[in-house]
Amino acid sequence: KPFRGEAHLFYYDKETDTEAAGVLFVNDVSTDPVDKVDRVLTLQGTQRRFRFRCATEEEAKTWRVALTEAKTNGGHKCLTGVASTAWMAEKHAKTCDKCRQLFTASNRKHHCRCCGRIFCDGCSNSPKIALQPYPAPVRCCNHCHETQGKQAKEEAERAERAKVFVAKHLGLLEEGGDFECLQRSDLIRTIGLDTNTSMSLQYRKLVITESIHPDAAARMAGALKGDASNSLSRIKAGTMRVGAAVASLRPNHIVEAFKPAQAAENIKTIRARTLEAAHTTVDSVHHLGQHAAGTITDLVEGPRQHEIEVRHIKGVIDYAENPTIMSKNPLVAPRTFAIFIQSATVPLELVAPTPDVKKQWLAALQELTVLAEDAGTAILLVQQARAQTSVAVQQKIERRRQDRQSAVMDSERVKSSTLR
Repeated sequence: KPFRGEAHLFYYDKETDTEAAGVLFVNDVSTDPVDKVDRVLTLQGTQRRFRFRCATEEEAKTWRVALTEAKTNGGHKCLTGVASTAWMAEKHAKTCDKCRQLFTASNRKHHCRCCGRIFCDGCSNSPKIALQPYPAPVRCCNHCHETQGKQAKEEAERAERAKVFVAKHLGLLEEGGDFECLQRSDLIRTIGLDTNTSMSLQYRKLVITESIHPDAAARMAGALKGDASNSLSRIKAGTMRVGAAVASLRPNHIVEAFKPAQAAENIKTIRARTLEAAHTTVDSVHHLGQHAAGTITDLVEGPRQHEIEVRHIKGVIDYAENPTIMSKNPLVAPRTFAIFIQSATVPLELVAPTPDVKKQWLAALQELTVLAEDAGTAILLVQQARAQTSVAVQQKIERRRQDRQSAVMDSERVKSSTLR
């Protein structure tokens, strides 16, 4: 049956009983080690202890794993503002669940409406709090009273942060923006959230469209010209070093130069310089070919699109102070940032049009990664509320316009009848 509150197990006196004899809260139950090889499963609660035999060892292991996961994955948390539907059986509660004092005629039992456990008066004397579905405030244990207060405060802060995000950042992310690729200035990456506004934020997708810059041909020509110039300079420098090695064999040393030991050394130097110049030439030609091939391929294939779920974005980093980027591209670094994505080997490195645009997107993406898991549903509710309010306002404006139009038409009818 569906239930609210902490994860728990019902237990029955007989197999044919339809009403549970009591409840064991998962967080209070201690079990055997998960890797224990035994069909007998032992559950030790705060008031009762059970031992039962499973059909197989694998079944017993499955129970141990399930109970352990339920305890570690939020099974110990009460819902904020909601009462538990599972109560500990009074007949099995001999002592207070907190202080372990024995219950007597003067030390009475009190059920906590929040967690369902049984406490003495001293451990449940905090002010009553409002819990659904009770119409009036009800009694809770001191621990649940404190927990409910903290959770309510956290949810209020989360809801307020979600409102700020929707008002300040969500519009920017949905509208999208254009950025240059750090590695290739002729490649434009358009980034924006998808249009599926009915889905919780963590499951929405960041759509990345890669396309060639409108001035790609001119940029490619300029880049190739610059690369060719640099390549020629490097080839020229290499050739000059080879010439310098040969020129070092001056005529007054010609006899010494052809002695076996000296000749071998000179030949080795000339060969090394020649190979260096040849490698420089090959690398330069290869770089020029790669640059041109990438641009031409993108022009032929057209725009490419990738989709990344928001929950897979792991972080955003500003490259303004990155020493590597500063040394390579000091003019571009103040406008550059990177998005780190789960399972991606390299980050998505982007160059914004201006430092201000980069600052806006950094703030929006950082809030997006923080709020996606924590307040994704809250943001969806805020969006829906804003949309409903917007629709209601539009309908109200339309009704007023129609009322004014009707009033004008009625006034015209009265004037025309008076003139007749």
